[in-house]
Amino acid sequence: MQAELAGNRMATMDRKYTQLTGTLAQLHDGIARIQQDNLAKQAAAATELRRYDSLIAALIVLMVLGAIWYGYRISRQFDSDTEEKERHLAAVRGAQAQAQTSEERLRTAIEVLDDAFVLYDADDRLVLCNNRYREFYPLSAPLMVPGARFEDIIRESARKGQQVDGANRIEEWVAERLADHRQARGYSEQHLSDGRCLRVSERRTPEGGIAGFRVDISNLKSA
Repeated sequence: MQAELAGNRMATMDRKYTQLTGTLAQLHDGIARIQQDNLAKQAAAATELRRYDSLIAALIVLMVLGAIWYGYRISRQFDSDTEEKERHLAAVRGAQAQAQTSEERLRTAIEVLDDAFVLYDADDRLVLCNNRYREFYPLSAPLMVPGARFEDIIRESARKGQQVDGANRIEEWVAERLADHRQARGYSEQHLSDGRCLRVSERRTPEGGIAGFRVDISNLKSA
C-alpha cells in the first residue's frame, strides 16, 4: 500500500516536473523571441538613426556648400560692382579733367582779348568773365563771381553810381537794362561815371546763355 502511494506521488511529481519543464521551455522560448524582437527593433532603430544622421550630415554639407556659393556670388557681385564703379569714376574723372582743360583754354583765350568778355548761363548767372570786364566796372567787380545773378550785379553798379543813365532812377534803369540784356539782339551804348563810353554787344548761346562783349569807344565819341 505504501509502495503504491509512493509510486503515485512519484508519478505526480514527474508529471508536474514535466509540466514545469515544458512551461520553463515555453517561457525561455518566449523570452528568446522577445529578445530577438528587441534586438531586431534596436537594429532597425539604429539603422533609422544612422539614416537620419546621414540625412542631417548631408543637409549640413549642403548648407555649408550653399553658404560658400552664396559668399562666392556676393564676392563676385561686389567685385563686379566695384569694377563698374571704378570704370564710372574713371569716366567721370576723365570728363572732369577734359572740362577743366577746356575751361582753362577758354579762360586763357578770353584773357588775351583787348575787349571785355562775359558769359552768363541760361539762368542769367555769371559763368566767367575776363579781367578787362572787371576793369570796366570796378565798383561792382566784387560781385562778379561764378553764380552771381546779372540783375544783382547791374543793380549794385547803378546803386554805386557807376551808370550815368541809372543816376536817381536805379530800379527803372535796372528794368530797362534787363529787357535789353534778355533780348540779346544787337548793340547798345553804356555811359560810365568815369567818363568812358562802352559799346555793349550781347548774343544768345546755343545753350540759352548770353555771351557779351564790351568795347571802349570813348575815343570815337570824343573825335
